[in-house]
Amino acid sequence: MTRDSQFTKRSFSVFLMCFMMTVGGHILGEGVHLRSYCHAAATDLGAENTTGKKCAGVVEEGDMVTVHYTARLADGRMWKTTRQAIAEDSSVLTVLGYEGPLSYGPAEALVGKDEIIPGVGPALLGMAVGEQKTVTVPPEKAYGPSNPEHIKAFPTVKIVPRTGSIGPREYVEQFNAFPVQGKEISFNPYLKARIVDVKETGADLEILVPKDGKTFPGEFGTTVVGVHEKDVTLTLEPEIGAPFEFNDRTGYITKTDGGTFTVDFNHPMAGKEMILDVELVSLTKAAAFADVEIPWIEDHDKGLKLAREEKKPVVAVLYAGWCGWSKRLLNETFTDPRIKLLKDGFVWVKVDTSEQEDLYAFYEQNGYPMIVFLDSEGGVVKKLDGFKDAKDLLAELNGLS
Repeated sequence: MTRDSQFTKRSFSVFLMCFMMTVGGHILGEGVHLRSYCHAAATDLGAENTTGKKCAGVVEEGDMVTVHYTARLADGRMWKTTRQAIAEDSSVLTVLGYEGPLSYGPAEALVGKDEIIPGVGPALLGMAVGEQKTVTVPPEKAYGPSNPEHIKAFPTVKIVPRTGSIGPREYVEQFNAFPVQGKEISFNPYLKARIVDVKETGADLEILVPKDGKTFPGEFGTTVVGVHEKDVTLTLEPEIGAPFEFNDRTGYITKTDGGTFTVDFNHPMAGKEMILDVELVSLTKAAAFADVEIPWIEDHDKGLKLAREEKKPVVAVLYAGWCGWSKRLLNETFTDPRIKLLKDGFVWVKVDTSEQEDLYAFYEQNGYPMIVFLDSEGGVVKKLDGFKDAKDLLAELNGLS
């Protein structure tokens, strides 16, 4: 593209904005005039609103939205969706590691503050209610690149000697008991053993030989027992795509060559380009809740008295004025509009328990901050230790109803 053509395209965009500002209001009405202008600014000149004015009809950072979305790969395999019809369509293939949501329906988000899934927030900018869009999200802006170090190979065969010894500490750590001669124990999920002797140096074990060829179906494949003169072999026939846990991490079995099987512990979408279909269902502009404030009561007993009178549950924040996490909780989480919009459903109490040690002891605090949910009679329903972001706190508050 030449410099002249670039200039011409931008000039046309500016002309379009000016035209909509000066003429659109007379022809289409003020609401359409503003919406059309905002679309021109967002679509032709990028997400920035170059006038500095708020766009009443389209999404900007800080707005609250509900959105339908479906995330998929270019080959059609689905990763996430809010639409029940798509999720339950048996013809739709899914990405390895796919898990359906607990419930379906539009997802709520505060644009620019949290992401439902990567890519949704930027895609929504400039959109109007009812508008649909399909965008391509590159790996680096989705779930990141695939790390080869997170791909591990494991042997499919484990060899267990038919007799052996185990030290006293190792025995107690593995079986959570002291060895007793003659006792049968579960040596592993597939084999039992008998303690044939107990000595100062440990316990002598003898594997109770199962039937040769016995199979054990499992979550990540079938294990086959092989009986030999001096040992027992456990051979895994891995199931491709099955989850596999190792060192507190979950990966997925991707392949096997018979002697080993490979597990990918990367995120299932790592290194993959994501196709994102979004539809803006509802939009609440930031200005709508800018003046909404939580009516805090800073007297514990007065707060509980009001709860009894109004028959409302209580959200009590027990904090310390010097604590950074307490400050973040009060200044970030409780100023989130999704939390502020619940202001009429609770009595809100905040107390600096670093200065009121009787309440610190009463609620059995071990640090700051603590959030306590109480019923209308002052009974403790649940306690949350430490900082919670708005998304987590909202889930807890919604779970109380």
